[in-house]
Amino acid sequence: MFGKALRVLGSWWVTAAILLMLSGIYISFTFGDNPYAGWANFLTHSRSGVCLQICFILNLLFASLRILFFRLRPSPVSPEDVRAMDVYVELPLSAGHNLQSVFEWTKVHGFTGEISAGAINFRKGTLSVLPGTLVRGGLLIFLTALLFSSHLRTTSEIPLHAGETVSSPGGAVTLESIDSHIPEEFFQVGEEGTFSLDGVSAVLRASGESHRISAGLPVRIMDRYFRISDLGYSYQVGLEEPGQRIEKQLDLNILPPGRTDIVAFPPQDLLLTFTMQPGKTITKGLLTGRQFSLIRPVYRIILQKGKDKDKSEPLTLRPGESGMAGGFSVSLGKTSLFIKLQSVYDPALRWIYAGFLLFLAGLVFMPSRFFWYERQLSAVVCGDALLIGYREEFFRKWGIQKFSLWTEELAGEEESAAALRINP
Repeated sequence: MFGKALRVLGSWWVTAAILLMLSGIYISFTFGDNPYAGWANFLTHSRSGVCLQICFILNLLFASLRILFFRLRPSPVSPEDVRAMDVYVELPLSAGHNLQSVFEWTKVHGFTGEISAGAINFRKGTLSVLPGTLVRGGLLIFLTALLFSSHLRTTSEIPLHAGETVSSPGGAVTLESIDSHIPEEFFQVGEEGTFSLDGVSAVLRASGESHRISAGLPVRIMDRYFRISDLGYSYQVGLEEPGQRIEKQLDLNILPPGRTDIVAFPPQDLLLTFTMQPGKTITKGLLTGRQFSLIRPVYRIILQKGKDKDKSEPLTLRPGESGMAGGFSVSLGKTSLFIKLQSVYDPALRWIYAGFLLFLAGLVFMPSRFFWYERQLSAVVCGDALLIGYREEFFRKWGIQKFSLWTEELAGEEESAAALRINP
């Protein structure tokens, strides 16, 4: 009963059906924007997608159990078992054939073991299922961990300046320094620009140790993973009118140049709009190029105040300068940098890596299956005849030819050829 259930639940037909459904669903998403993201979101967050993924995980589990169960279980030897093998011979006991002579004969061809329960059952390459088991097991762990990761993973972004400390469930993390390596000038073609964070790095200190992080692969610190998700400018901004002065530290998400950032001063119902201005504009045909200074940027500032958000005339300022806008004296302090620190807690990530590595290990060892495969030779007495059977997991025709030559050695050419039986 258990074996039949494993055959059904771990059937390759079920695997093929699930893979066809996954492929069909992906094809349906290709008619929309960003098909892979939509397909992945469907699998991890919709009920039907999660159910389909769980069915695939269970199918892989039962397929692995089915293969291991039928490969590693003790094989009883009966006349029916021998006759069901790829090829077998019937040799008369009257001709002097017996289990002991077969036992000695099998040693010559590399089969070792002992006679038990009046039968011989030698198997070689039983553990050849390991590469395939690694592939299926790695994929099983990877998919299971990915499912848990999509529901247990938490992500947060924290603006952080050099010298600041942020609390983490694993302990406090301090930003020691920011190495931006930004160029002095940035040349942008078209309306939208891209600003690379490849050269940006920072040093975090946690539990007495320093760690360098970047915008690339996340770095594990304590039980969390950290990386840089954004870089921006920070300024001390002062607003002054007769009898009142307001100061505030502003973090501007202004990169890449051309973006606009709006900052609110809630108690006074004021809004400041910052836009980085190009120092030079170059036009060639239909293309327009703008050159921005990133060391001492120029900002176009508009002040809005009151419930109606009346706009002031645009004010152009560099860091360290001041000017008038909407009746306020606006002063801009010196430039400093801040980063957006992305913090991710994912308890399943290490299992994702482990599953992927197991999957790769299985693929690396998979070519060994061409010469590492299961071979079985069995012999049992049935009435006045001795049944000897042989089978190979792969290369069935070669196995039959080898067995035919072996039995000729044991019984003689004429007797062996007459008794040889090959299953279709």
